[in-house]
Amino acid sequence: MSAIWEYDYYDLRKFAPYEIDYFLDIGANVGTVTLLAKALNPKAKVIGIEPAKDTFEILKNNIKPWENTGIELYNIALGDGNPMNFHRKGKAGCEGNRFYNKKENKKWDHSFTQEYTIESKTIKQIFEDYNIDTKKSYIMKIDCEGGERFLLQQEEDFNYYVKNSVQVLLEIHRGFGGGGSYDQWNDWLKRIKDTHDIKIGKWIDRHTDKRRYAYFSTDVIDEKKLYKKHWAEIELINKNWVKKK
Repeated sequence: MSAIWEYDYYDLRKFAPYEIDYFLDIGANVGTVTLLAKALNPKAKVIGIEPAKDTFEILKNNIKPWENTGIELYNIALGDGNPMNFHRKGKAGCEGNRFYNKKENKKWDHSFTQEYTIESKTIKQIFEDYNIDTKKSYIMKIDCEGGERFLLQQEEDFNYYVKNSVQVLLEIHRGFGGGGSYDQWNDWLKRIKDTHDIKIGKWIDRHTDKRRYAYFSTDVIDEKKLYKKHWAEIELINKNWVKKK
């Protein structure tokens, strides 16, 4: 968690304090990024979405001192709009918690124990239900341990919200409930290159006192690195915003 604040892991400090109107944190976990976004953008409406019930209770408690400051929290999952089945295997994050829809539930790992169902919403439903104005400036951070697979299934809707965004931070997972293949994501990224520069995040001088996390331009996801790490942090930054700077 300290990397998020100390090293600006999600690359948010380049924005001026009143430049962003909305920040959408999908996969808010315990609220570290939610709070950072609010601290950096005090006038922005910040929406935190977290599907795991126990984690959501911690999130609410952490955000409680910030009540009435423009932070909204919702206990839902990114999905296809149908209820999702929550499964646990005793660990945190994508190795221990997974959300499957009814069709996926029959297909994937049954060593996980199903505990409950949770409401899910598509990206379009999230924007409409929580009154996010696409004509204003907004950033999305999507880190939901494989849940990003639903973006591939709703490309037309999601491409609209990407193309109108100032920035999207997207963690793409390999495996862990079908986060999407290399070819699927590389094809998807190629279709938004007209509006957004594509960057990939990585640690620089990780084992020295010059350690930092930075984003570098790329055309495709490096298959070998994604295979090794099982995930990739992708930044999509609006080209018009870059030109204004």
